Amino acid sequence: MVCVKETLNSGAKEEVITGAFKSRLAENFRAVEGRIVEACERAGRSRSEITVIAVSKTVDAGAVAAACELGQVDFGENYVRPAQSKIEEVRQLGATGAKFHMIGHLQRNKVKDALSIFESLHSLDSIRLLEALQKHLTGRGRKFPCFVEVNVTSEGSKYGVRPEEAPGLVEAALETGAVEVSGLMTMAPYVAGPEQVRPAFVRLRELRESINNRLGDAVLKYLSMGMTNDFEVAVEEGATHLRIGTALFRT
Repeated sequence: MVCVKETLNSGAKEEVITGAFKSRLAENFRAVEGRIVEACERAGRSRSEITVIAVSKTVDAGAVAAACELGQVDFGENYVRPAQSKIEEVRQLGATGAKFHMIGHLQRNKVKDALSIFESLHSLDSIRLLEALQKHLTGRGRKFPCFVEVNVTSEGSKYGVRPEEAPGLVEAALETGAVEVSGLMTMAPYVAGPEQVRPAFVRLRELRESINNRLGDAVLKYLSMGMTNDFEVAVEEGATHLRIGTALFRT
């Protein structure tokens, strides 16, 4: 049993990772999995098309290691420095198969460190960030997977390019030869009912189709969209990567 303390969602108490905690965690993962499967069935999709990224920014290494024991592989972090120490602790706890993805806004001065610890970036949101990535990727011999973040609802509080700017950023990323443009990402508005965010997911899917048609090839394979409050609607509208935190780690 992993005996380390971890802080759960904001405001929660610290607790030791016990058998009881692991049992609750397993229940959460089973419940989320069941909801994903049902959403896939409604949409006529295969469950194998969906990657769940467990958003681990509010939990520490012990909880991540416990999730790994349940078979979870992919984890999402919002900040580089806290992720660096957490990832090291996760490795020390034996969860060597865990993969971490940068899902928050990436500052240009943190690019070098981010490239050393993350498997992908879900928040490429500017030419300037692209230039910083290219600078540090040149000569590495491998492309780095990135999702272009799109602010489909034009909310002032959110990062991401406007929909009309996305094609240009995708093309610029392709031209670098250092970035693998995986797809598009968006964060839907936080609203009371998940059905209210469906238009945002539809718009991102249609934008991907438009860009692929414009470039003459299906260069954008994936859609990173859907979180705890709306992931089922996201699955129904074509999401390939779900970023789920609270529904998995709450106790």
